[in-house]
Amino acid sequence: PRILLLLFPSSDRRAHGLEHVRFWRVQGGEARYRGPWGRIRLWLSLVGDALGNGLRMRLRNGDGGMGRGHRNGKDWRGRATVGEYLRQDLTGALKSLRGARLFSVAVMGTLALGIGATGAVFSVVETVVLRPLPFPDSDQLVRVLRTVEEGKTQSLGWMDFRDYHEQASGFLGLSAWSETEGTFGWAGGAETLDGSRVTRTFFDVMGVAPAMGRTFTVEEDLMGGPRAVVVSHRFWQTYLDGDRWAPGRTVPLNGEAVPVVGVMPEGFSFPGPDPWFWIPMREGELLAEIGLPPESRTLHFLDGIARVDPAVGFAEAETRLRTLALSIDQ
Repeated sequence: PRILLLLFPSSDRRAHGLEHVRFWRVQGGEARYRGPWGRIRLWLSLVGDALGNGLRMRLRNGDGGMGRGHRNGKDWRGRATVGEYLRQDLTGALKSLRGARLFSVAVMGTLALGIGATGAVFSVVETVVLRPLPFPDSDQLVRVLRTVEEGKTQSLGWMDFRDYHEQASGFLGLSAWSETEGTFGWAGGAETLDGSRVTRTFFDVMGVAPAMGRTFTVEEDLMGGPRAVVVSHRFWQTYLDGDRWAPGRTVPLNGEAVPVVGVMPEGFSFPGPDPWFWIPMREGELLAEIGLPPESRTLHFLDGIARVDPAVGFAEAETRLRTLALSIDQ
């Protein structure tokens, strides 16, 4: 807090500096400023307070708070600009810091960490909270999870999702995904890439159509159905040489020649940071692969996503889904 005092005129620092610091420290003890997010809010509040009040005092005084008096032994009756007085303050501060180098390093390190952390947090908040999702009508999209305890959620089981998909009302569509990996046996050697298993309604729920080809059919999403893969724009350029006839070609995925049925447009990246491909969920096939019956509800491995019907609204859609989930559990 003492560093922020440099933003105030020297006369105010002498008269009220300790009061400012005490007030800021008392403010830091309030409940709303506890925890990591609270400390960030507190820091932004203190900086805003110091900038606003300090600069306002300087502008009001017009002489940087010094008024008429003597400077360097000479009678001074002019008015220093805010820039001139700030420059004098900074010069004095730098001289003081040069005399205490260890303290200077600590101050600069603290400022660098604080500014860096604030910038990083804002980048995350801006990306996750403030910036709209890059999908059509993204304000209708919601995650679908199970509440197991107050404040705790978990993924969905296959049978739970299937029941929600078949019986839930208030949604324009529901889908689910599970992140996966695929081994592609190219001529130059095998390569493992990140992808996702998705239900056939996934791309419809996201509201994004493929740039070429199509998405999955009902048959391809059934256990034992035909193999198929939808690839990303990056995959198409990197491994298929940007071939406009890519839909219809096959790729060596997990030891099989799997047909490419579609190529997603550039910029489509969901779920995960940047998936290379999507394959159909094929109902309970993943459960069967690990030795569980397809009807099992004990394994929770799916993330759900839904598009809320705007005619119904979020609150009503959630109420209907909660009622359905309780009924299924009973």
